[in-house]
Amino acid sequence: MNALCPPSHTSPWRLVVTDRFYTSVKLALELLHRRFDITGTIKTDRSGYAKDVVTTKDFKTVNKKRR
Repeated sequence: MNALCPPSHTSPWRLVVTDRFYTSVKLALELLHRRFDITGTIKTDRSGYAKDVVTTKDFKTVNKKRR
């Protein structure tokens, strides 16, 4: 990891942005341990994901064309 992203003299933290294919709880914890922040969407069927966090919500479409 240090070969890919060597330590910076200006900031001790790095940010990793992932899509839902690569995002997992295990990856997030490993990166946090290595002083990396991570942001991204996560699939709810991934291992380590708490099922109690999943919510169902109906979203309204904004500016939907009417016929």
